Amino acid sequence: MPGHWLNPMRVEQQLIKEQKSIEAAEMETLDTIVSQRMKAWSNGKTIQQLLATMEEFYSGGNLPKFEGINVMLMTPSEVRSAYRKSVLAVHPDKMRDAPLNRRLEAQQLFACLTEAYQVYKQVMSMGAS
Repeated sequence: MPGHWLNPMRVEQQLIKEQKSIEAAEMETLDTIVSQRMKAWSNGKTIQQLLATMEEFYSGGNLPKFEGINVMLMTPSEVRSAYRKSVLAVHPDKMRDAPLNRRLEAQQLFACLTEAYQVYKQVMSMGAS
């Protein structure tokens, strides 16, 4: 009986394992590219500058628009509101069905905005003291 040694289940499992390995390698490569873009875009920017230029990094749409508002002159409550709207738009839980590159961009943007906002809050609290 030719080919009787091939177990269809085992072949399918091997194919699935190989596909997962390929996807993991693609994800790692894409994650590296997105991380490099993030570093180049965000380097040295304040939370206000990040909010004003988010579209330069994240092209997935769905970002809040701050038209008619000079983000550099925002009050602390306006900064907080803009930050909250922005992180809500790219929150990882909302990006589950997005393409991989958009999910990675959104994750990086979420983390970057969160970190920048924490720095902003620290600076503001030191200034208020």
